[in-house]
Amino acid sequence: MLTGAIDNGIANGAAVAGYSIAGKTGTAEIAGPVNVRVQTGWDANGQPIYVDTTRQAYIEGWIDSSFVGIAPASSPRFVTIILIHRPVVGRGGIGERPEDAFAQLAPLVFDYYGIPPDRPLPGVANQ
Repeated sequence: MLTGAIDNGIANGAAVAGYSIAGKTGTAEIAGPVNVRVQTGWDANGQPIYVDTTRQAYIEGWIDSSFVGIAPASSPRFVTIILIHRPVVGRGGIGERPEDAFAQLAPLVFDYYGIPPDRPLPGVANQ
């Protein structure tokens, strides 16, 4: 199921040729201090009385974007979580994607630990 997100789903940027990858994306809104004006009553002339205060609330446009990758999915050797705090967001969606960072990091880990591919490479005949 988690390989489907990479093979056929939204996290296809995490794919690494020759390896099965399982993964899950995540997005979370970020809360923080927000200045608000709160009406606290009325004065003697019937005018509203306001007090400026700070409260915790979700901040418009602020998100955390994450990806947890497990590789190789057929016989896991490592798990990685990548979190991007407040990624650049463009008109087409998130511009900085943690699954793209995973796809750059994973081949280095495969090479360093000598983890062999568990899937045939595209365009290479089985021997």
